Order: sequence, then structure tokens, then C-alpha cells
Amino acid sequence: MKKLFLTNLIFGLFTIYCFGQNESTESKLMDCIYDNRPGYKEVLYSYEQLLISENILTDKSGISYIILLERIRDDNQFNYCPSKSYIDESLKLMTPDVDSIRNCQLKLLEKSNEQNSKVNEMINAINDLTITGSLNPSNIANEILNILTENEFEHYYYRAKFIFLLDIICRNKN
Repeated sequence: MKKLFLTNLIFGLFTIYCFGQNESTESKLMDCIYDNRPGYKEVLYSYEQLLISENILTDKSGISYIILLERIRDDNQFNYCPSKSYIDESLKLMTPDVDSIRNCQLKLLEKSNEQNSKVNEMINAINDLTITGSLNPSNIANEILNILTENEFEHYYYRAKFIFLLDIICRNKN
């Protein structure tokens, strides 16, 4: 239960609410991280390449993420853990300036009018699975597939969230 709470806490902290979703906003939200965490972009890109080289993803397209989620949803045996941990690779970087990242993202949020329903839907879905005791890779994948489309996965904003969540699942599996 402690691991489950920690998983939800980390995912919740990593997932910053954003308002008014468009490519520009998503890119700017990622820039807040890139600008305040030198090397993060390279870690994200190289980790995505690792997923491809280990045949977890077929390529860097949004449809590749959807196909992986469908495989996770439909497969009773979760065997999609890469040889390296995304979180461990990220921790090799200097400690992020969390306040700067948060302030940067909050400034973006203040300029927007609509709440990002996709991010909120993901948080609520994970929380609902936790409350009902149904938090497993298949159910998580199904919920994400119900919320995000191939087009959303063309943005690194959503890729980073999914890769982070995949790593949390792998950590809890081991």
C-alpha cells in the first residue's frame, strides 16, 4: 500500500495541471523542464531510443505508443520493462530546481483559460483504479487509451508522462 501511495504521489507531482491544451502550451510546459533541468531532454530522447532498440516501441510515432498500450492492455503477462530505469537515468542529472519548474508552469497556466481535461482525466482514472483496488498494468493502459489519442502522443509532454508511468509499473513489478 505504501508503494501504491508513493507511486500515485510521484505521478501526481510529475503531472502538472495545465490549461488550454495546444501544441504551443505542451511545448512550453516541456521547455519549463528542459530549461531548469539541463540534460533532461537528452535523457528523455535516449530513453525513448532504448525502448525502440529493446522492441518495446516500434518507433517514435504516436501510434507506436498506442500500440504498446494496446499490447499492455491485452496481455495478461506484463513483460515490457526495459533494461534501464527511466527514473534512475533521470536521477543521474543534477537535482531539478522544482520551484523554478513549478513557477514556470504556473505562469503558463495563468495565461490560459481552460483546464487540461486530458491530464485531469488521467489523474482521476489512476486514483479511481487505486480506490477500487484495480491498479494493474492492463487497467492503467486501458484508461490511458480511453483518454489519449495517437495525436497526443506526438507531443513529448505525454510521452514523458507515459514513460515515467511505465517505469513506476516496472519498479512495482520487481
